[in-house]
Amino acid sequence: MPAPEPDLDAILPLLDPAAFARPRRNWKAAYPDWAPARDAAIVALCWLVGLKPLQLGHMLRRDWRRGDVARLPGLGRYAGIRGREMPVLDAAREVVGLYLKTCPLPMPPGGPLLLRADGTAFGERDVSPFNARLKKVTGGRIPALAHLTGRFERYVEWSARQDGTVERLAGRVGPDDDKDPAIGRLRRALREAHPLGRGLPGAGKH
Repeated sequence: MPAPEPDLDAILPLLDPAAFARPRRNWKAAYPDWAPARDAAIVALCWLVGLKPLQLGHMLRRDWRRGDVARLPGLGRYAGIRGREMPVLDAAREVVGLYLKTCPLPMPPGGPLLLRADGTAFGERDVSPFNARLKKVTGGRIPALAHLTGRFERYVEWSARQDGTVERLAGRVGPDDDKDPAIGRLRRALREAHPLGRGLPGAGKH
């Protein structure tokens, strides 16, 4: 049974680029046509994969694979942010995939996954403006990206599993720790705990 999410009606629309496209005239920074798809992908990475805002600018194109595993970068200067492989829910793959199809800028394997309008990495300096957009489009209900990552961690904590998956999914241990669940077990645990573990509402329906 997935964890309860009282703000699901506010978070779900953020996975659709239209949520960011509608008020785009109000954004101060350069905001090209493909940027709403990027912003939806950022929401997906934080809420569906557990990426922390500080990791956004360090995730490379090769870290997002075609399959259902993503590599989250470790940050040596932050002891609590460890690099690890994470299972990718179908909903996350769909949203990030749309961004990859929409963005016209080159993305070499060793280059950043998330891009600014000028082709440089979307990083720490961009988090504050993004949070302002997030707060505006949700009417203040979702005030920051860290809030979405925190929700992800709460879901896996809520599952209260005792097989090591909670620690790994929440990023408290890395792949080199002794207690390292297989990726298949992590995927099953995440599908059970996350509100979108079974996919986007209406997916597969015609």
